[in-house]
Amino acid sequence: MRVMRCDLDGSNVETIVRTGQGDDDRRDETRWCVGVAVDHVGGHLYWTQKGPSDAGLGKILRAGIDLPAGDTAAIRGDIGGVQRLTRADRPRNRCHHADAVLD
Repeated sequence: MRVMRCDLDGSNVETIVRTGQGDDDRRDETRWCVGVAVDHVGGHLYWTQKGPSDAGLGKILRAGIDLPAGDTAAIRGDIGGVQRLTRADRPRNRCHHADAVLD
């Protein structure tokens, strides 16, 4: 339920996104961060939250690489770019993430 980063030597570990905390949140699969991609040039971090298998609850989220001043990993004002993906949204021969619309 976290996206973290560190220096290449493993030092300076930092949580930059936290989607839940504790056992109750851990049981909620929609809070799990499944995949991560970094757009270093654009300054964004993207991650997916899948949810239960074939539940149609998947989503792609985006935030700045750096935490905005005054925000925490659990409370970020810059998280956006959400589109819920359903089974019908998935193209058969392409990665379904490529068609997601991000705001």
